[in-house]
Formats: sequence, structure tokens, C-alpha cells
Amino acid sequence: MSRDVGCSPSVITKIAAGRQSAGRRLLTAISAHPKVNPSWLLSGVGEPLLADSPEAPAAGWPLSISRQPLPGAPANSPGLLSGESLPTAGAFFRETRYWIEVQPRDPLLRIRHLKVAPKDLLLIETDASYWGRMDLVQQRICVVEMRGQAQLALVRHHEGEPDDPGDYLYVELPYPEDEPGDKLIVVRLRPDGSTETKVREPAPPLPRTKTISTRQILGVCLMLVRR
Repeated sequence: MSRDVGCSPSVITKIAAGRQSAGRRLLTAISAHPKVNPSWLLSGVGEPLLADSPEAPAAGWPLSISRQPLPGAPANSPGLLSGESLPTAGAFFRETRYWIEVQPRDPLLRIRHLKVAPKDLLLIETDASYWGRMDLVQQRICVVEMRGQAQLALVRHHEGEPDDPGDYLYVELPYPEDEPGDKLIVVRLRPDGSTETKVREPAPPLPRTKTISTRQILGVCLMLVRR
């Protein structure tokens, strides 16, 4: 194992004993190993090692693409799928997963720090065992049930603070696209007595938040692919 990932046996021993944490370089090396299950490394769910699958197609297994968030597993909503599919590596293939193609007017695009773009593909896992612990959805894009509809949202986990001791999940909700803002008009007086006027556009408003329960999570994003 140590030879395969390029580190000394003593480092592996310390990590296994809990005396040292795994750094980013080591995790990257482990995830690149052909026998390691990247889903297990990412979430702690599933088997650490991949089973041999000699019959897997060279291009990958096809997973369905949807142009809208689904209310559950793709097999339960065949009429909402686009009819298209994307070949997916065997390590990421499960029948409980599907791809969402982000649409141009999806509210998620207005959460700018996510840097999600139209046509991006999000790999969604609908098996609830993947978010059995709240920390597994911390700062993750998820499919969430809001007002009876499935929608994409950024989920955060509040672990409790002195002034807010609660332990709960909440989502960021961007303001409506046409929400008016106050423009700032700056007038500068030049030495010759003339004036120069500039209009500064308002900064984007901070997102709103709403507390949710784990029962409202319908899927969690495992991976983003640019298209």
C-alpha cells in the first residue's frame, strides 16, 4: 500500500492508528489508485476497494441525464429524464445516481462563489445512506424539497456556537434575479470646476438562509463536470 501511494510504511501506520491525519497529497494519491473506491474516500460510505469488473464497457456505464432535479431515484421518475445519458466510470456508477444538466435560469447560478455554469453536469446520489451524517452534506450542492418541489441548493451544517448552540442544516437561497438594488452615484469635482459622475452598480445581496431537515434532502452532488 505504501509503495503504491508513494509514502513510507510508518506514515500509513500512524494514520491507521489515528496519530496523524492524511494530507491532501496522500489523499490524492490514494484516490488515483485503480483499486480504491473514490466514493468511499469522499464520503466514507461503501466498500474501500473496488471489485474487479472485467465486463465493464471501455467508455463507462451510462447514467441518465435530467434537466431538472428529481424527487427521488431516477428509476422512480422515468418521465422526467431527458432521454440522454453520459458514460460514467465504474467507480462512480450506481443505479441510484443520475446527472443533472444545470439550466440557464437555475437559481443556483446566482450563488457566485460556487462557480457553477449553465450546461454543467452534476452527479447526484439519491441513496439516503450518503447523508446519514450531517457533516457529509456540509457545503455540498444538494437536491432539496422546498415547498413541495425539488430544487438545487447549497446545504450547510451548523454545528453549534455559544450564541447559537443548535445543531442543524440550512440552505442558502439567492434573492430573485430581478430583486432591485440601490445604485451608488459618485460625483467628483475636477480642479477646473467641472464634475464627473459615475454610477456604481449595487453589490449582489447576501443569500438568505432557511433551516431544513435531513428528510428534505433528496440527493447530494458527488461531482461536477464541465460540458
